[in-house]
Amino acid sequence: MGSLLGAMFLGLSVLAGVTHAAPFAKGTPTVISQVGKLVYGGGVGGHVLFYLLQTGTTLILVLAANTSFADFPRLASFAARACVSGRSLFRIASSYDGKTITSKYLLGSSR
Repeated sequence: MGSLLGAMFLGLSVLAGVTHAAPFAKGTPTVISQVGKLVYGGGVGGHVLFYLLQTGTTLILVLAANTSFADFPRLASFAARACVSGRSLFRIASSYDGKTITSKYLLGSSR
């Protein structure tokens, strides 16, 4: 996964250098947008591919932002068990532990 990230970053950097794409102070258009327009061209197929690129980028960013929220209880549990955070976080986070959820809801245990 790390090598895939490195390859994509290196590829985008090379394409940005070749096409002379540069970030704007206001943020738009983005470097990926500039590279996408130059690579895909201006035809109908180019526009479709450009919008697919933008949609894919948006989906990746939304999923990456959602991941940090979805996994917080597990990370908080790890931090509490390592005595890095408070005990109250351990009590809250432990209710999301897989064993507790299994025993509580499937087996009827009130641990």
